Amino acid sequence: PISTFALVSDIDKASWSEELRLTTDFDSSLNGMLGLYYQTDEFNDGTRGAINPFDFPVLRSTIDTESSSVFGQLRWDITDTVELSGGARYTHETKEISGKIDGVGDVSHLFIPDTISFDNLSPELTLAWRPTDEFMLFGSYKEGFKSGGFQVNFTSIPGKLAAGVPSDLSYQEETVDGVEVGIKASLLDGDLRTNLTAYRFQYNDLQLSQFNPTTVVTTINNVGGSLAKGVEFDFVYAPHQIEGLSIRGGINHGTSEYDSFLAACYVGQTLSDGCNIDQTNDGIGDLQDLSGTTLPKAPKLTGNIGFSYERPLGDSGLTLSFNTAANYTDELLILQEAAPAGFMEDVWKIDASIILGSDNGGWELAFLGRNLTNEMRGQHGGQQSGTGDPSTTGTAGPGVVSDLFANVTRPNEYRLQYTIWPSEFFNN
Repeated sequence: PISTFALVSDIDKASWSEELRLTTDFDSSLNGMLGLYYQTDEFNDGTRGAINPFDFPVLRSTIDTESSSVFGQLRWDITDTVELSGGARYTHETKEISGKIDGVGDVSHLFIPDTISFDNLSPELTLAWRPTDEFMLFGSYKEGFKSGGFQVNFTSIPGKLAAGVPSDLSYQEETVDGVEVGIKASLLDGDLRTNLTAYRFQYNDLQLSQFNPTTVVTTINNVGGSLAKGVEFDFVYAPHQIEGLSIRGGINHGTSEYDSFLAACYVGQTLSDGCNIDQTNDGIGDLQDLSGTTLPKAPKLTGNIGFSYERPLGDSGLTLSFNTAANYTDELLILQEAAPAGFMEDVWKIDASIILGSDNGGWELAFLGRNLTNEMRGQHGGQQSGTGDPSTTGTAGPGVVSDLFANVTRPNEYRLQYTIWPSEFFNN
């Protein structure tokens, strides 16, 4: 018999948020902003899973989130050419989980913990120098925060809860801190605008999602950390000699690598392939060391180049524009387990459009072409359950690896689109 796996999600989410800001615009060297933010969320999940012929118990869970923040910023014009700005955001967030299982009843007491809270203060500081009206140099330090949460939509948990086994479904917050330095320039009498930035950000307790094809479980775990660094450049050139023409482009070269990360092996990965960390001292590899390797979906090089040209059609009150863009993405990995088959080749994609519209901006008719070269690559992927041989994982081999599945990018598509902006359409 062929084992088949199915997962159906019944999800409902309700959110409410409010933000208040007070901003000053005094005729002085010091100004600022103060803000408050509040949000509540209710997330209901009734995921049903099955591996033929067995149906998993259905866990109907609710996650209630309450988040509040206070944030502010001060801007100080130290001189006519030097500005110092600094700010911070304090966040307090609480999440509570409850649930029941069809045919069993309430299992909220089995969530260990059932409530998690996060408190974070994220400051930032920027120093900018404008030696002339055409140049600005800046440097900044920033910190950021992503809260943790609960994961409820993987298949082994409902069975454990139905059997009365306490379960920890929580994962912790992720934080980041880093620096940026750069220069912004306006050249050729303002026709050319450029930005050059170098960055370095350190991520701690990185949140990563992983699918295990053997247990048919997707989990979110906090791993050691990662370092992202690189340089990016972009420009816009609009020569005044050719009215309506704009040429734009950009390039980013960087790396995102794990600091230290002992990861699960992919199915069929042998000792010589890197599955060589033996935690149980039985001669079988249990983990692989991905420290210093590139994160999934982190190409080293990306870039784009394109142009747009817009001209009025005589005195008709219409404008016609042509737009095109070519986007490049270097090779990248889509599997956390770093299986060799999970690497995607580099790719160029080209988009183009022709747009006819009113010169007052009230409406436009556009013919759009996306991915004209019909290049498709995997975006998200995993190992296919029921394939490969897990008994060969961590052995001397030969290994029998799993088949892979992936969600791919959209193929080429063409679209005729009409857009109207009522405020402009009816006022002109």
